[in-house]
Amino acid sequence: MAGSAASLGAVGLTSTYHARTRTMLLACVGVALSAFVGSITSRIDWLAILVAGIWGVGAGLLVSLGQTAMIIGLLRLTLGLIFLLHGAQKLFSVFGGHGLAGTTQFMNMLGLHPAKWWATIAAWGEFVGGLLLVLGLFTPLAALLVLAVILVAILKVHARKGFWNSQGGYEYNLVLSALATVLGLVGAGPFSLDALLGLSALSPTLFLLGLPLLILLGVLLHQPTSAWFQKRWHSSHA
Repeated sequence: MAGSAASLGAVGLTSTYHARTRTMLLACVGVALSAFVGSITSRIDWLAILVAGIWGVGAGLLVSLGQTAMIIGLLRLTLGLIFLLHGAQKLFSVFGGHGLAGTTQFMNMLGLHPAKWWATIAAWGEFVGGLLLVLGLFTPLAALLVLAVILVAILKVHARKGFWNSQGGYEYNLVLSALATVLGLVGAGPFSLDALLGLSALSPTLFLLGLPLLILLGVLLHQPTSAWFQKRWHSSHA
């Protein structure tokens, strides 16, 4: 009896330890998500601090209630909505966006040719990837689409400006890519279409299979032959 009681006590302490650890980690996620708001408003202000506080307290309460699945769903919805709205800006000129024409001009400034092709791919990648994340459908594909857009943004826009977001660096993009990677590996959770259709088990495998394609994309963007091809295409269509 004494041995059983001691074992149960040890299990209880271990469970409490893991719950507290998850709470602390999810509170850190709240701080990371506050960077989203800070990036959108161009500064870390009271709204960003409020977001961090809500996420920290809310995550702790959900973990204590055994609702880790709800937290995964909340992360998925947050990241999905961010990219869905960015894609809508580029495609439909809503939420202050400049539409496909403005995105095409921006791609031309970055030296990505054909600019309209890159603009279309980026816009639909954000919109479709965000929508799939919101729905929790084909989550590994959605995460890969989001990561591809982030990778191009880092390599062509932010990397040369350093790390800090306040100086135009890739800090914010790194947070987004970390969350997309987690969702690609863990999956959409039980509150998703993936779970409803029995697709959850495919998440880690499909996501890992798609990572080499992202690496290839990054290599191609940095290859001199890619730059030479794009310059030749631009000169021939000028």
